[in-house]
Amino acid sequence: MLTSWTQTGTFDANKARLDTAFHAGLQRVRATCSGLKKASCNATVWTYYQAVDKLG
Repeated sequence: MLTSWTQTGTFDANKARLDTAFHAGLQRVRATCSGLKKASCNATVWTYYQAVDKLG
């Protein structure tokens, strides 16, 4: 049976590592954008990451 990191009490200890991995994944997606789409993509990635970072 799988349990969440929050339920096992390990989330806080691993949050920074998870946030870094999540941000790296978003950056890989962002790297595929080009031209006019790139500015919009950058803004979306930044906003989404900030929301997840602040709200969990």
